[in-house]
Amino acid sequence: SVGVGWDLSFELDMLRQNHGCRIHIFDPTVDLERFWTLVDEQRAGLPRHLVKEQLNFHQVGLGHSNESLFWSEVVPNMLSLRALVELANEKNVTLVKVDAEGAEFSALLEFFAEPLPVEQLLVEVHLPHVSKDNISRVLYGHASRQRLLELVLGAEGE
Repeated sequence: SVGVGWDLSFELDMLRQNHGCRIHIFDPTVDLERFWTLVDEQRAGLPRHLVKEQLNFHQVGLGHSNESLFWSEVVPNMLSLRALVELANEKNVTLVKVDAEGAEFSALLEFFAEPLPVEQLLVEVHLPHVSKDNISRVLYGHASRQRLLELVLGAEGE
C-alpha cells in the first residue's frame, strides 16, 4: 500500500477480512512512531499483536524523484514501484494500492512497461485543477505524466 497519510482504514479493513495477509505500507510523510500511533487510534477491535505481526511500515515514497503534484516541503527517500515490490520481499502480491499524490503516473508507466508479480493494481489518480490556461504546464510538466497521457491519448511521440 503506497501512501496512507493519516488514514489506514483500507489497510486495516483488509486485515480484518484476512488475518493471514501481510500488508506492506510505504509512506514518506509519516514517521514510525506516528504510524503506530495512527494504527492504535484506528484498529478498532483488531488485536494489537495481529496488527504488529501483519503490518510492515516503510518510510519511503514512490517515484524516481519528488514528482508529486502536491508535495512542497517533503523531500522523501523515493523508490520505483519495482523497488518497493522488491523491498516488500513477497513472492505473491495480490494487490498494490497507490495513493501517491501525483507520483502515480510514473508507477503506471513502469507497471505497464515491465510487468510485476502483482495480481491487481489499484491507483488513485490525482490531477490538479486544469484550465485552458494551464493545461500544458499541469499535464505535461513532468515527463512521466506526459508519456502516460501520450499513451492514453494515442499521441505516440507527437
